[in-house]
Amino acid sequence: MASRTFEEIRSAYDTSDAAPLDSPTARNSEGDTLLHLAALRGDEADVQDLVALGAAVNARGEFGMTALHHAAIAGHIAVAARLLALGANREAPDDSGQSPAKLAALGSHTELAALLRPSRRRGGGR
Repeated sequence: MASRTFEEIRSAYDTSDAAPLDSPTARNSEGDTLLHLAALRGDEADVQDLVALGAAVNARGEFGMTALHHAAIAGHIAVAARLLALGANREAPDDSGQSPAKLAALGSHTELAALLRPSRRRGGGR
């Protein structure tokens, strides 16, 4: 259960663009949801509450990026870990085919890139 309402969370973000973010699933003019913005900002509590309020954890926004891509770009380890715990797909490619792990590595966020890499199966089998 969310600890805050959607309105309480939204009030902390600039949502004054042409496409108002009036629900957890609404998208701005770039195609991003408030969850994308919270992940980019690095606000773990907002991420948790937005998903509890119905935001889709794997929703694709601008350039096909998910909230996990945004957390990876910004280097927010705690937010990325929370998104993974909430069911984020660590292997989802953006429109350029980049995974969140690849974007974290490109940003020199090595610890985060390691967290985001898919686990390798033991035993050498595929």
